[in-house]
Amino acid sequence: MASLVYLLLSLSFAAFLTSSAIPEQIQRGHFEGRSGNVVLSLMDPSPSILLMEQSHHHFDEAIEDVNVANLVAHVFQSVPPSNEVSPLNIDRRSFPVLSLFSAPAANLFITIEDIEKDTLEKFPTLSLLRGRHQIEILPTFQSRDSLSSLETLVTGCPPSHHGIVGRSWLGTSGTESSAFKDAGTGSHADSLFDAFSMTSSGSLVFSMASDYQMASSLGVRPQSRNTLPNVRSFYWNSKHQNFDSLHRRSDSSFQSSRADILHSFQDKNLYNYEGIEITFDSKNMQLSVSVPSSNVASVHFDLNSE
Repeated sequence: MASLVYLLLSLSFAAFLTSSAIPEQIQRGHFEGRSGNVVLSLMDPSPSILLMEQSHHHFDEAIEDVNVANLVAHVFQSVPPSNEVSPLNIDRRSFPVLSLFSAPAANLFITIEDIEKDTLEKFPTLSLLRGRHQIEILPTFQSRDSLSSLETLVTGCPPSHHGIVGRSWLGTSGTESSAFKDAGTGSHADSLFDAFSMTSSGSLVFSMASDYQMASSLGVRPQSRNTLPNVRSFYWNSKHQNFDSLHRRSDSSFQSSRADILHSFQDKNLYNYEGIEITFDSKNMQLSVSVPSSNVASVHFDLNSE
């Protein structure tokens, strides 16, 4: 039985004025040489939500962001990220009681940006929600964007440790650097997936994201992935309109371009996935997504533009 984990990140930002007494949450989000002197903080945000396969397990209503990786490792009965100084001291009070004889065979970890809880409530028939327990993720640091939040969720430590304070930052010299892209901008922490790949080297660890930075956070880190046979990480290269690999290996190609994806829609013009309808107009390159059981209007996409 696979253990399904979905993370729904909803992020909105407002200005936060600096003061002489720096709150602990701000300190936890600060990484020397990367963080600025002006901090952007959330103002009345919709909380991030963790959806976990309910099964026969009991889950609490809330969990701190730095404990999500430990929870996933616990449910998957794997080791937590190595950033924990003392794994025996992990706060497991909100973790379900498991049986050693019913470990899941696989784990599917999906992150979805900018979907609020209020939006999900408009689509009660979505299979995504059925049979899954909703857990509110309590943030432990400020400020954050989707990349810094994701890195905290998969490593179990705040930016003051892993160093991914955002998608980009200005260094002390005034030079802008992009996380995971430029030299010396990687994470200083191991992720949940690093720990699993290094302790179960024969297992398949497959990750994919819409851009290079997200893929780098979700993928196994460079120092270990080049020596592991079953690690695959891909990202959508908007410049070349195809999937590219984070790995520099000849055997890690993933053949799927924009043309391939559009061609797959040519067979028919209506698709239905668990109550979600997708209509495709191949002549005008228009795609519409709707949920007939709800009163929400269809969402239209013009596939002529990126």
